[in-house]
Amino acid sequence: MLPWLERETTPLVEHAGLRRFGFDDSDPGHNVRGLIEGQMMAIANHAAEITSAPIERVIATGGAAANRAILQVMANVFGVDVYRLDTENSAALGAALRAYHADRLAAGEPVSWKTAVSGFTEPKSGYRVTPNPKYVAMYAELRKDYATLERLHANQRPIC
Repeated sequence: MLPWLERETTPLVEHAGLRRFGFDDSDPGHNVRGLIEGQMMAIANHAAEITSAPIERVIATGGAAANRAILQVMANVFGVDVYRLDTENSAALGAALRAYHADRLAAGEPVSWKTAVSGFTEPKSGYRVTPNPKYVAMYAELRKDYATLERLHANQRPIC
């Protein structure tokens, strides 16, 4: 599934709507799984496009991070361990940490980003989801297909 529920900027998608491949809208289980897998493959592919460094681990935040099944899909798609952040409201925390970092720079007392976030961004202890090698290999292939479908459908209206 290409889960473009709204117009997107990454990739640029003008026409919101789901694009389903291999199942229809009357199958709720496949739709939910397709939505989650599609989002994870998109994130993994886009992350790989912006960095040459290998992704060594993922730290999940937000409401979906409480769902171990979603984190398992994430671990399998990325092929790395996934941890949960031990902080709620991570977007607000990130904004506050960026503001602190900028304030120190503006005050002539710069601190490194690592120092600024120290103590706030540690994963929840004992909460690690490990990828299943069988599914890592499967998703590695599916990510290639996903990238192809994304390129072919980004400028098209939904077909399904």
